Amino acid sequence: MKNRAVQIVLTFGVALLAMPAFAQSTELNISASTSASVANIYVQTTSGVVVFTEASNGKLTEVKGSPFPVSGQMEDIGGNFLISVGTTLLHVYQIESNGAVGKQISVTNTASYGGSKCGGTGGQGSVLDHAGEYLYVQLNSLTNNACAAWQTYRLESDGYLQFVGDMEYYQSFDGTLYAPSAVPTISSSDEFGYSSFVNYGNCPGDGKPCPAFTAFAANAEGVFEINSKFSTTGPEPPPEATWYPYAGPFERADGNGHIAALLTPVAPGNGFGPIQLASYTINPSTGALSSSNSYEEMPFLEIGDWNQCACYGSILAMSMSPAGDVVAVGGEGLQLFHFNGAATPTSFGGTLGGGEQFQQLAWDKNNHLFALSYGAGQLFQYTVTSTSITQAPGSPYQVPAQLDGIYGVKGMVIVPK
Repeated sequence: MKNRAVQIVLTFGVALLAMPAFAQSTELNISASTSASVANIYVQTTSGVVVFTEASNGKLTEVKGSPFPVSGQMEDIGGNFLISVGTTLLHVYQIESNGAVGKQISVTNTASYGGSKCGGTGGQGSVLDHAGEYLYVQLNSLTNNACAAWQTYRLESDGYLQFVGDMEYYQSFDGTLYAPSAVPTISSSDEFGYSSFVNYGNCPGDGKPCPAFTAFAANAEGVFEINSKFSTTGPEPPPEATWYPYAGPFERADGNGHIAALLTPVAPGNGFGPIQLASYTINPSTGALSSSNSYEEMPFLEIGDWNQCACYGSILAMSMSPAGDVVAVGGEGLQLFHFNGAATPTSFGGTLGGGEQFQQLAWDKNNHLFALSYGAGQLFQYTVTSTSITQAPGSPYQVPAQLDGIYGVKGMVIVPK
């Protein structure tokens, strides 16, 4: 018999705390039919997971039975399985043929495996690689500030999670302390992961907390490890300044060996400068990042702001289009950029949205960008071509209202067909 992780098979999910829904902003057809659908859209709410099917013309239809009860926070969908993460438990649910969330297949207790001494999942989230094979889950605890860990699981064809290994790392570097890294973006090769953390006391001249990149590499077994070969070169900074990444999950990979990253310059005595978007090229052998961009050409973010440590500000979401040619950034509004591989990104249109705060962004493969505002309880849909951005007919769609940021790690997943 296969040596599986601790498994508890259940036939039901535990509903999340229900909240009243807003009035409908556009009427939805409730149907279980997905014969003409091109994608399924999964939205986490406090009432459960709301599922929409998307027709080839972009129209959304809510799947009968929504919202579907799940335990914990929806994080990833791999194959026919939805994965949610609780405080210490990982839940796997069956995805039915019509896109509905079905019965619970398995439960895995992270506390039974390596890295658990660092705490529970703590809301840090998880990430599934592009192949849908390996799930990476972060563990840490607010009461154990010296330890964080990434556990690696393999998603089996029957929906069970097989523990593969773990990597523990301590929140100290050269005598300073930093917070655990955010959920990383994974390179298109599935070999490297990139994120950022807050490194306290490393800012030039003033000792304020400055973010820094953190980088991982998957070993031969697929386990995440700290990438000891990682380094960064470029882009060209403003005079006397140093670039620092905007702390959080604000790096995104295209499909051709590049990373889009939000950066802010820091100069001694001058504090933090405005946020700009840069492109890095990934070294396929080492995972090192290099950029030929220059601060004089890198586009500025018009939404959001920066604070004394360029972290935990009003930038809330970032997403790369499937073609790797457009980057969307959300916060107090929505802004798009042309992504040009190794070349400098360029601005694409102005600020979108009517004052909404966007916590989640995701794309289908039919030139549609979906932007979710939990505070407004609305799901916006935009049609994006190489030259235009237009709000799709019927948008925005109503979803159950939320408190801002309740599901800020990963509250929306789109599964193209």
